[in-house]
Amino acid sequence: MVRHGNLAIVISVFSLAIVVLPFTASGAIDVTAVGAIAAADSNNVVVVHVDVPPTGTGLINPFLRIHHTDSEQGYNTDYRAAGNPSTNLLDDGTDTNFTQAITLGEIREVSLDTDGNGSLDTAYREFRLDLGEPGNDTSDSGLMNFSRLQFFLSSSNTEHIVGDVWNNTLGGAKLIYDLDANGDNDFTLRDLTSGNGSLDYLVYVRSSLFGADNNQFVYLYSLFGSSPPAADGTFEEWSVQAPPRSAASPPSAPEPTSLAIWCLGLVAAGFGARRKRK
Repeated sequence: MVRHGNLAIVISVFSLAIVVLPFTASGAIDVTAVGAIAAADSNNVVVVHVDVPPTGTGLINPFLRIHHTDSEQGYNTDYRAAGNPSTNLLDDGTDTNFTQAITLGEIREVSLDTDGNGSLDTAYREFRLDLGEPGNDTSDSGLMNFSRLQFFLSSSNTEHIVGDVWNNTLGGAKLIYDLDANGDNDFTLRDLTSGNGSLDYLVYVRSSLFGADNNQFVYLYSLFGSSPPAADGTFEEWSVQAPPRSAASPPSAPEPTSLAIWCLGLVAAGFGARRKRK
């Protein structure tokens, strides 16, 4: 067990070097070291820094790819695939193989220990993030600010907004979670692999926020680089774990999660929402 303030972390089964770092000078939660774990907003969100290749075809289902210099933002939708290929959707990538709608049933549910009693007591939905920043484990160019995270639900797979200004709404979709609703929660992230192709972060969001209807479409909005460190590399990509292959399917490469996270027992207690220092 490692403690930082009143944040306690327990890793079971795998022996990992866990480092939990303090807030950065800008007030963001520092999750730059491999194995660093941070929780925010009363444990509604848990961010885990991993560095696990590969994240290729067959291992993940990408659903949101965004790219822009300095500040970049985007959300997933099937609006382009539904016959609107040239529509400006913030900084979303235009390839509909990588920016698309997903249902709640496609997002893996896992249990984490959030109160330190040794039992996996809280259900979370697991999201995966591949950064595309340059640099390495020491260069500042590998750093990036993770500024906003919001989730919406809808029975439609083509929700979208008109124009290029985000105003915290998404068509007829219902906002079910905003990481900053109770205070400003930023994370400082690091891309250790200088570009895309590896799983960099696992982001766990409390399952109860999404409800139980697996047919609902889940929309993820994220903003990177709105304050330093800025985005200055290739794209950032959100994905979920690919569904298991059938018995008749050929074997695939090892699932990245199995290397470090599948049997992870994690405690992130009492690390509530904090406002950034100005």
